[in-house]
Amino acid sequence: MSSLKELQEMLRGLQPGEVSDPAPVATLLAKCWDELPGSEDAGMRGYKLLGRMEDVRWDPPTIRFAIERHGATTLGSTRAEVQ
Repeated sequence: MSSLKELQEMLRGLQPGEVSDPAPVATLLAKCWDELPGSEDAGMRGYKLLGRMEDVRWDPPTIRFAIERHGATTLGSTRAEVQ
């Protein structure tokens, strides 16, 4: 079974609303990230989701989350941007 199908199956089993344990969702989403439209926008890569997804919500058919982006920190900033 493909990672995208696994993610879809997992999401079917979730109640809409806040995802209390986002780690399994993040793992599958990271594995299929490159299959999603717009996945390459802003240099985002699937592995960057692991351990960094915050405020994860399942609002069918959409997974919503915030993620810290650390690009500015490599340029001297001490704060990460949240997208």
